[in-house]
Order: sequence, then structure tokens, then C-alpha cells
Amino acid sequence: MRLSLLTGAWPHKKLGYVRDADKDFTKAIELDKKCAEAYYQLGLLHLLRKKQQQAYCDLMEAQKLGHQQAQSLIQNNLNQ
Repeated sequence: MRLSLLTGAWPHKKLGYVRDADKDFTKAIELDKKCAEAYYQLGLLHLLRKKQQQAYCDLMEAQKLGHQQAQSLIQNNLNQ
């Protein structure tokens, strides 16, 4: 189920359906609190929407869960 939500969210994100992608990534996190990729993608969506604090929180969680790209994204875009 989580994988299908993730794979369904990516096309939404690419096509600009940010709300749908947001819902899908959030649901994936609800189903698996350790899904680093969902936190990372949700953080990217928040960056696109200029929601810096939410982006920072999601990307920090992705980093804690071992997502490699989250750290550099935080350092390059969200110096707090």
C-alpha cells in the first residue's frame, strides 16, 4: 500500500498536482513512519510551496531516517 501511494504521488508531483501528491506522501507516512523517501518528497513539496519550516521538519526527519540527499538539501536551501 505504501509503495503504491509513493508511486502514485510522483506523477502527481511531476504534473503539478501538488495537493494530490501532498496527500499521497502524507498517507504513506501515516502507514509507515520510517519511510524516509516520503518525508523527503514531502519536504520538496513544501519547498516548492515556500513553506520553509514544514520543509525543514520533513527533511530533517528524512535525514534522521537515513535519506542521503536530505542533508545537502537542508544545508543548501534551509539554513536555519
